[in-house]
Amino acid sequence: MQKNGWLKVMRYLSWLTQVGFSMAAPLILLLLGAHWLVNSRGWGVWVYVAAIVLGIGAGASSFAQFAGFFQRQMQEKPDGDSSSLDASKKRNKGGTRCIKLHQPS
Repeated sequence: MQKNGWLKVMRYLSWLTQVGFSMAAPLILLLLGAHWLVNSRGWGVWVYVAAIVLGIGAGASSFAQFAGFFQRQMQEKPDGDSSSLDASKKRNKGGTRCIKLHQPS
């Protein structure tokens, strides 16, 4: 496999691990917080249900943001190469300015 092929594989692997951590971390942290509230503060077990619902919602939100990012990356650069920057700017849906990457001709 060529160097460029290995770079693509490593990029996709890093994205995959990032989305996994981004989905799992909120749920784990909220469950740990709920466990602390139940054991040390004497709150009811309903806190676990709230933590699970909020954790799954936060993980789903993180996944949706990543899916949008990944889809934009694939539309802009079908080969996934982002080696060069072009200073042309465009407005995204939120109205903020962002830099769009282009492959030089």
